[in-house]
Amino acid sequence: MKVSIIVPVYNTGKYLRQCLQSLKDQSLKDIEVICVNDGSTDDSRDIIESFVLVDQRFKAIHKTNTGYGNTVNIGIKAARAEYIGLIESDDFAEPNMFQRLYNTAEKYRVDLVKANYYLYSENLSRVLKFEEMLVDFPYEKVFSVKDHLKVFGIHPSVWSALYRKSYLEQNNILFLETPGASYQDISFAFKVLSNAERICFIKEPVLNYRVDNVDSSVHNPQKIFCVCDELMEIERYIDERFKYENVNKEWQEVLYNVAAWIKYRNYLWNYLRLSLPFQYAFLIKVQDELRDIRLNGCLPNLWVEAERETLDRMIDDPHHFLKITGSGYEDPRLKLLPLLNHSFSQRCFQQMVKEYKEIYIYGAGKIAINTWLCLKRMKVDYKVKGFIVSNNKENPNIIEDKNVFLCSDLNNVYNESVLVVVALHKKYQYEISLKLDTMGCKNILLIDDDLKSWIFQDENE
Repeated sequence: MKVSIIVPVYNTGKYLRQCLQSLKDQSLKDIEVICVNDGSTDDSRDIIESFVLVDQRFKAIHKTNTGYGNTVNIGIKAARAEYIGLIESDDFAEPNMFQRLYNTAEKYRVDLVKANYYLYSENLSRVLKFEEMLVDFPYEKVFSVKDHLKVFGIHPSVWSALYRKSYLEQNNILFLETPGASYQDISFAFKVLSNAERICFIKEPVLNYRVDNVDSSVHNPQKIFCVCDELMEIERYIDERFKYENVNKEWQEVLYNVAAWIKYRNYLWNYLRLSLPFQYAFLIKVQDELRDIRLNGCLPNLWVEAERETLDRMIDDPHHFLKITGSGYEDPRLKLLPLLNHSFSQRCFQQMVKEYKEIYIYGAGKIAINTWLCLKRMKVDYKVKGFIVSNNKENPNIIEDKNVFLCSDLNNVYNESVLVVVALHKKYQYEISLKLDTMGCKNILLIDDDLKSWIFQDENE
């Protein structure tokens, strides 16, 4: 058997049939689909059994509720194939997903093969966008994580990958089993990467990752500190994996530094997703850990300047940091937009870009270009004075007859009549916005996911 596909299920009956049908229709036929039902109380069990009844490749494991980590681990231990894949029960696969992943794994004989994916919403007639998380790394080429440490910074996306089962077993790679916890893909993804000598990425998106499931853990502010358990598990794994004398102690020290970087990034992400009262509690709770990160140093080939500056701000003046980043903090005049975690309506976007005399677009990629095209269609492109980038490496000097400026060269241009539209992937927006704020720029407008989907839709109308 070529591939075992594990589907952890808990009360996702609304989406489960679409998920399982996408696996039944895979172009790769030599598979098994292991559905591990974690004590669902909806119709998930019946849906699973309806597939088991008509397709012998489907297997069902029904158990009491023990949490996500234990559920996936049961599936891993039950898997019989050479490779293991994982699909969330509210997502669904492209028809050639596992054929593409398997062919690549066999061709290059890798420990891990990983692909891009689509963001999917039923509220739109098409996918939101192609999520190219792997663009900074080589495609269709075998590489080692030791040569590309920043690979630790990509989204865990454990469900758009294929793992050699023997590799997981040899390195004791399993999910953390914490009942009721969330984000258990964080430590699993770290374990996978920390041991990998042979990795391959492919550019094609192979999975539809649902972003409109309101029951998803990323929408649950009550799970405030679950991410902390995952980061503790990373440190525990480094200690355990490298405790023997015959292992590479130098690589262990590198991994401790990588773990510190991952901790900072996940703490910032978790902080920004929370509502205001929880943000304050979380920020204060992690102060000592943030100080430890700064005290023990930051690997220069991992941390960028904006991240180090943000870390300093979180530690040195947490109350000011809360003020300018807190959810719901909004100037009633709608002129100053220092908040970094707020969705703007299309009407507000249109109002804002028409109000200011000068506009700069921060970014030079697909989001920035589509923002520029949107402004052209709105006939306010004459206000755009140029594009801004953090460095000139691999960035053009001119885009659409507009100059591309280095951020450091524009210290003196920010005033009340200037608006900076931050048109970057959301994982970069917060650091860049804080940097702009430090430079005196208060009129900052983020192209968040709501605006982005509108701008990209508008492009195709």
